[in-house]
Amino acid sequence: MSTKKAKNVPVICLDEVESTQQTARAWLQEERIRKETIIASRFQKAGKGRGNNTWISEKGKNLLLTWVLFPNFLKPEQQFSLSIAMSLAVADLVAAYVLGDCIKWPNDIYVGKEKIAGILVENDIQGDRFVSALIGIGLNVNQTEFPASLPNPVSLKSITGKTYDMSLLLDQLITLFRKRYETLKSGYEKELKEEYTERLYLYNKKTLCQTPEGEMRVRITGIDSYGRLLLTNEKGRTRAYGMGEIMFK
Repeated sequence: MSTKKAKNVPVICLDEVESTQQTARAWLQEERIRKETIIASRFQKAGKGRGNNTWISEKGKNLLLTWVLFPNFLKPEQQFSLSIAMSLAVADLVAAYVLGDCIKWPNDIYVGKEKIAGILVENDIQGDRFVSALIGIGLNVNQTEFPASLPNPVSLKSITGKTYDMSLLLDQLITLFRKRYETLKSGYEKELKEEYTERLYLYNKKTLCQTPEGEMRVRITGIDSYGRLLLTNEKGRTRAYGMGEIMFK
């Protein structure tokens, strides 16, 4: 284990963990972390995605980290704004190297129709107080071969043929996220939400979607204040859907 500071943010670098999210959660409970900190690892034995999903990665080839934040300036009902800020920052990083980036709701980063990064946000909210947030990030960087079980993975190297410096990418991500985070702290949540919406995969395009009401042709027209996806059907009716309720064809 080694510790350094990148852009004034402490970064704890580990060789191998079960998952950075699990490590961050345990250290937070043990009060080993009391301020904004990044926990990064070269390898995760059980990388965590949303729900029961796992994040599969070759050792030392991808950016794997959990960002620990204490966003006490936010109200609990604003918690999705953290997901928006980080999604935009990771998308900004990808856009610095390749074309065609977009955000697949709620917080996967795509290049075209292929997934290059995933983000997992876990918030600790007690009553009306926002205590802490763990933002897990997995960005495919130098890995070019993926398990057949993954439907549509892609990496920076598989797109460009170039090998990337992980430390440089982390420094750039810190700069990009700090910019988005400060924008959020300054009260410009609406502007971040508008940009996030415009960068959504399939935004305002007609597409088939499986919903609790059945299969229908819809357009993504935005998100509500809780981060639920707004879909408008061919009759012009709009409804909000949460995670796990819909599947695009």
